[in-house]
Amino acid sequence: MSIAVLGVCAVPLFAQLAAEQRTPASVVQRQRALEQRLREEFEQEIGPAGRTLFDWGGWYSSYLFLFDDGVESSRTLRRHDLRLWGRLTWDGGAHELYARGRLSLLDFNAGDAFNGNEDDIEGPNLERGYYRFHWGRWKAARGQATEFDVILTAGRDLVQVGSGLALAIPLDHVDVRLGYRAFELRGFWGRTVGSIPDVDLSRSATRTHRDFAGVQ
Repeated sequence: MSIAVLGVCAVPLFAQLAAEQRTPASVVQRQRALEQRLREEFEQEIGPAGRTLFDWGGWYSSYLFLFDDGVESSRTLRRHDLRLWGRLTWDGGAHELYARGRLSLLDFNAGDAFNGNEDDIEGPNLERGYYRFHWGRWKAARGQATEFDVILTAGRDLVQVGSGLALAIPLDHVDVRLGYRAFELRGFWGRTVGSIPDVDLSRSATRTHRDFAGVQ
């Protein structure tokens, strides 16, 4: 079992933004950056799947935004996130089932909300949920050595290409990795998750479905 409590306080100062009835793109991007940092720190703590049949845990994170939108002067937003996760592994870690849910509270100061809703609850949402098969571990559990490896993932998980500059978002996807010694070939296809903001923040719509495919 793993339980963590994380807290971040961010006080960014933004340039003037046009008056809109939704959260500015710069605020959404800053939230994403903070969430990514918290995710990386926590995933380092829970470590890779081993022979444990079932493991579970959760963490709470909170951060504060003070920003100037150029219209209503300063605005204040407090965000609270509660995440719970569970993971089932068997056959020496060759098979893995993982799920993680999130419940969030967005708390604006009086008069600061862009849509008039000063206390907004998001979720519960399924942030991650996938099945993963690791052929190399399956062979190792039977005492068989191999230079080839296949890792198959199907479900909702973070998909990152290269260093993440081109793509680094959660997708409902299928991912196949083929490995031979120090070489690896990867291919994937996925679709954006409907419960997260649109990746294109310049559009007026807040939810869209986009398909991604890639090979590396």
